[in-house]
Amino acid sequence: MLLDRFVSVCISALLLATTALAATREELAIKAQKSSNGIIELDDYSFKDTLEGPRDFYLIALLTCTEPGVGCTACFEFNPVFETIASSWIHDHPEGISLEDPSKALYFAKADLSDASAVPEIFKFYNIERVPRLMFFTPGGDINDYHLLNLPQQKANAGASEFIANLKIAVGINDYQVYEPRDWSTVIITAFSTFVIIYLLRKHSKIVTAVISSKYVWGVLCCAFITLMSGGYMYNKMRGTPLAGTDNNGGVVYFWPNEFQNQYGIESQIVSVLYGALSILFLALVLGIPNLSSFYKGSASGTMIVTVICAVLVVVIYVLFAGLTSLFGIKSARYPFELIKLSSLMS
Repeated sequence: MLLDRFVSVCISALLLATTALAATREELAIKAQKSSNGIIELDDYSFKDTLEGPRDFYLIALLTCTEPGVGCTACFEFNPVFETIASSWIHDHPEGISLEDPSKALYFAKADLSDASAVPEIFKFYNIERVPRLMFFTPGGDINDYHLLNLPQQKANAGASEFIANLKIAVGINDYQVYEPRDWSTVIITAFSTFVIIYLLRKHSKIVTAVISSKYVWGVLCCAFITLMSGGYMYNKMRGTPLAGTDNNGGVVYFWPNEFQNQYGIESQIVSVLYGALSILFLALVLGIPNLSSFYKGSASGTMIVTVICAVLVVVIYVLFAGLTSLFGIKSARYPFELIKLSSLMS
């Protein structure tokens, strides 16, 4: 009898200790409310306490990487989607508990590898080699009981809606809707710009009409737009590409080597400047030089000036084209053309 009672007491104590180690709904709700987006940070000291079971809630953990040197494009694309998913749930459920079914609770957590020299402990614990990873923890399990979830196929808010629709089915909750984040800066800029444009149109209608009807203005605008788009601005804007990266030695790199389908933000800006400069110099050579020759017609010194300017324009155009070929060589090792070896200056 004494032995049976002793065993019973030990088992009860063990269960009590295990339960004490597991995170509670109240603790997770407090952590989620402290975050601006409802996402609980899984640092080296808290991830085991957060994920350890037995649980009485659902939890989705995102393991991502924003280290520029790693170049995880999918991470940068999905991070804002995950924030929308988590903040939408917390918006209506500050305690993380379903309003329709209080027996069900849902929380969101994240661990970010933002520094390659300091890999988070949770990455080592789960032997994570590929990111992003979405881990789905269900009630009753322990830290090793989870399922991997697929990322949504769509982007931005459409991806959030797709993920939430699937999550409703998996968890069995219906009171969950998407709240799109409102960018007030865009609203303010749009309102201010509209006011300024209307004011200028009314006060300086003749000048505005002359500018709008000018073929030179439209020509410059079209060239600028084409240059901007050919430099990859839209591509980087949609994918949230980092401005620059780092190499294996920690140095800053502005061009993504051997990645013809990916590029850093500053890389597209440099390409835009190169294209723009080449366009301007080409127009100066084709249109400006003939007009300059007509201006100095019959003057010996004028002929020399025109010749020197023409030679300078040709040399500069050649150097800029050499920069482009060197850039293509950085992006693809198989690129066969090279005018001047400028890759050391652009790496």
